[in-house]
Amino acid sequence: MKSFKEYIIESKQVYEFKVKIAGDCPKDCTKKIKEALAQYKVELCSEGKSSPIQETQKDFPKLENVGVTVFDVTLCYPTNTVQVREAVANKLGLPPATIRVRNIHEEEELELNHEHDELSGEALLDK
Repeated sequence: MKSFKEYIIESKQVYEFKVKIAGDCPKDCTKKIKEALAQYKVELCSEGKSSPIQETQKDFPKLENVGVTVFDVTLCYPTNTVQVREAVANKLGLPPATIRVRNIHEEEELELNHEHDELSGEALLDK
């Protein structure tokens, strides 16, 4: 039989998010994101991975000719994507329209729903 301590250790849950920032990130962006999300106990915040500048970005359809920097963030306390985006936008001094936050489940769902879009470029509903 397991002890109470073992149950607590097994029940530890983490909340993973992908923070995407369009355009140029300020200096020491990773440090500022950690500071912005400190109240949710940041377990991990990766260094940003930059994508090349593209005419249109999937996550930012209204912005043109911008690059995107992606950060993987893992938090220990529960929160939602809106709270994470607002905290990061306030700390970095960027408009919220240039920041997208998705949790891992939303990211997987988005990939699943759009896996056939790029093959033909047309909707599958009509077929």
